Amino acid sequence: MTRNKFVSSVFLLFFLLLLLLDAAGFAATTGKIIGRVTDAMTAEPLVGANIIVDGSTMGAATDIDGDYFIINVPPGSYSVSARMMGFKTMTKTDVTVSIDHSTRVDFQMQETILDVGESVTVVAERPLVERDETATRHFVQAEEIAARPASNLSQILSTLPGIDQSGGELVVRRGTLDQVAFLIDGMRARNPLDFRPYQNVNLTSIQELEIITGGFSAEYGEAQSGIFNIVTKEGSDKLEGYGEFRWAPPGQRHWGTEFYDYSTERYWENTHARHLEWWIDHPDQWVDPNGLYGNDPNTIWTPEQAYQDYMGTHQPLTDYTEQSGYQAELSLGGPLYKKLHFFLSGKYRSAPPVMGTSYLSRGTWLDGSAKLTYRLSDNIKLMFSSFYGSAETNHGMESMDFGWTDVLQNKYVYYDIAGFPKSSTNGQTLKFTHVLNSNTFYDFQLSRIYQYRAQDTFPGDESGWEQATPAQDRLRAVDASGTPIAEAYGNAIGLHYRGYLYRGQDRNTDYTLSGDLTTQVNKNWQMKSGFDFTYYRLDRFQEAKYFSAIEDDLYDPFEGNIYIHNKLEFEGLIMNLGLRYDFYNPNDVVYLNPFDPFDFIRAAQEEREPNAETEKTSTFGQLSPRLGVSHPISDKTVLHFNYGHFFQRANFGDYGEG
Repeated sequence: MTRNKFVSSVFLLFFLLLLLLDAAGFAATTGKIIGRVTDAMTAEPLVGANIIVDGSTMGAATDIDGDYFIINVPPGSYSVSARMMGFKTMTKTDVTVSIDHSTRVDFQMQETILDVGESVTVVAERPLVERDETATRHFVQAEEIAARPASNLSQILSTLPGIDQSGGELVVRRGTLDQVAFLIDGMRARNPLDFRPYQNVNLTSIQELEIITGGFSAEYGEAQSGIFNIVTKEGSDKLEGYGEFRWAPPGQRHWGTEFYDYSTERYWENTHARHLEWWIDHPDQWVDPNGLYGNDPNTIWTPEQAYQDYMGTHQPLTDYTEQSGYQAELSLGGPLYKKLHFFLSGKYRSAPPVMGTSYLSRGTWLDGSAKLTYRLSDNIKLMFSSFYGSAETNHGMESMDFGWTDVLQNKYVYYDIAGFPKSSTNGQTLKFTHVLNSNTFYDFQLSRIYQYRAQDTFPGDESGWEQATPAQDRLRAVDASGTPIAEAYGNAIGLHYRGYLYRGQDRNTDYTLSGDLTTQVNKNWQMKSGFDFTYYRLDRFQEAKYFSAIEDDLYDPFEGNIYIHNKLEFEGLIMNLGLRYDFYNPNDVVYLNPFDPFDFIRAAQEEREPNAETEKTSTFGQLSPRLGVSHPISDKTVLHFNYGHFFQRANFGDYGEG
């Protein structure tokens, strides 16, 4: 049996196994409430007590051991009530439910001589350690986000354990964000070319943020460092709104001396070239338009003319330290009518550049999200979620893109190597949820992510792509030993720093179909399994000027996965057992001759047109076992262990380039 047939057979058998188990999944977006109801006097279990999540149709009844469970609970804070004839109604408030997590709520009910009218309310306490966690997980609820003085998601993430900042970028367990799976309502929100995630999710739209930085279960793949799982808000039965405005005063946003501070003596130009006397006294340190030094009898410039040329071409490009920035965010949610709810969020930000060499004097960012939920019945829900983000920015707007020394030497020229960027992102997902009974529910989800990325010449640049060449100033100053002074020897001025090196345009779309079925087999065993299939449409044009490399093509790779996951919960042992199978196909061709892959050499020798020998790419697959164990010792101590195979396919950044 060949390798491809073996892989195909394994895949088919595993898929049939999932069908026989009647289960199918993507990233979890709900949690579970479990607990036990007992008599406060005798500690005996109460059979048939009704447990209700207040304000919803979710609930359960206790079994012969007094145990109950409620699955498919969206993340959030709830009040949970226990009711039974002959006992006081008991309500626990502030019960926090998190994604893919079992929240334990026990009740000790008191007898009463009245059937109705008496109740007890208790504020739930969150345990110091979570008994069922077998991975390194952190949850941030909407209430916590609102209480933090943060203006964007990155600021929230950087405060969590295992996440740091390096060079202005987030790193997760020392891995960059391209090694993280970033999910918004189940959508994998990232650019397929380089795995860079869309992380400008508005804070007011987040219901819960789950961060997994180690040992994630079989339902998660295509990640090595961690999982960021975001569930956005659904509108409630009452109209709610939120507004925020932030203002940043003008000021310097980089270390060191301000670029265009002409009062400091730290910059050579302030003590030399910005004074006419220097040009008169040192004609051997500058040249005219023909390249002749000022002391050459044939020079066409006087020192005064050279000085005026210098002053005219060495003016600040932007007033980047004199501009303020601001950010406005609005959100609104509530009912449209009885069974239809909405939640909208929008944010607009405008800010000056962090560097004086930015082509734009201001950058603007627009981000928004929308969510509609429609309950066809108590057991069926339809949800539509979308997000949008666009940025009008460029290099030097938010960070320094090249060496600091280079910046100071060429602070009177725009940085044009990578061109002028354009970008926008949008995503949509449609999700159908059907609760079959109190033990079982399933979802189907169809999502689309579109990423537009481009870089081209500066707007209004008449010289264009081919003719864009740097201009130098007239200084040729050297020190006493004859060594050129870096800040005073032919530095770039005007529009072009080096000339454009790259331009291109990518329109990348991925379509993903996912399915999930969760079954609480019994009070100790929950089983999940699922599938995920993604088809990509990569429309690429990239050109590198000095390498004579052009890529202009369409690519249609596809990938997918299936998995099965079991969660076993006992008094002193919680286990997460899973198996995942990932497959991927570039859906392209392989060139078979490694010495002359495009048949250029032999075709030239034989005086014919090239006819490269190729074959279709194969489907690659890999099985990944996952095991997580939690052993609760006390309410303050838990032992964890996990094992798994975690991997990521190579990104599409160089896919097909040639």
